[in-house]
Amino acid sequence: NLRIFFNLLKNKDKYKKMIHLGSGAEYDKSKPIIKVKEADFGKTIPQDEYGFFKYICSKYIEKEENIISLRIFGLFGKYEDFRYRFISNAIINDLKGLPITMNQNVFFDYVYINDFVRIIEYLIENNAKYKFYNIGSGKKIDILSIAKIINQIADRKSKIIIKNKGLNHEYTCDNRRLKNEMKKFEFTSFNKSLSELYRWYKTIWKKN
Repeated sequence: NLRIFFNLLKNKDKYKKMIHLGSGAEYDKSKPIIKVKEADFGKTIPQDEYGFFKYICSKYIEKEENIISLRIFGLFGKYEDFRYRFISNAIINDLKGLPITMNQNVFFDYVYINDFVRIIEYLIENNAKYKFYNIGSGKKIDILSIAKIINQIADRKSKIIIKNKGLNHEYTCDNRRLKNEMKKFEFTSFNKSLSELYRWYKTIWKKN
């Protein structure tokens, strides 16, 4: 991943703008990340390989003029790998008549993929004021609540299994920088986006 990034950086004279997909993991997921601001970057160094990779990219982007980095927190929607992504996995399990299972409950700040695409379009067409933006809806939700919403939407109610008690480290951000720049932007409500995704998976499931 670093080789890819540095090869693109090496050829920066061949493009006008790069939009880099960063991660909330840059703020160090070894501890709770709660309503973190872009200015908090660098206070701690990520302990995991993925977060450290994104952290290194951001340290270089700080010195560059034509790169925008989007620090993504929870992203969900069509075509993601349902084996590893909780929301899609929970929907698929419901459709298969299996329990919705989670290791531990946790609060995330999710963004629907359709909204994320609209953010990308804006940044392609406009000059950004900053190099770094947190990508979150500004509204946290725990995955147990998500499982309950899926049960409300679904044709059947799945059993919900939580393997470990308590809450895992929160993973949420302050998105005011993004909202102040995209003043007219409205995020799709979570219930609406989840309903759309459920109907899409239900159609795909029937075809297969």
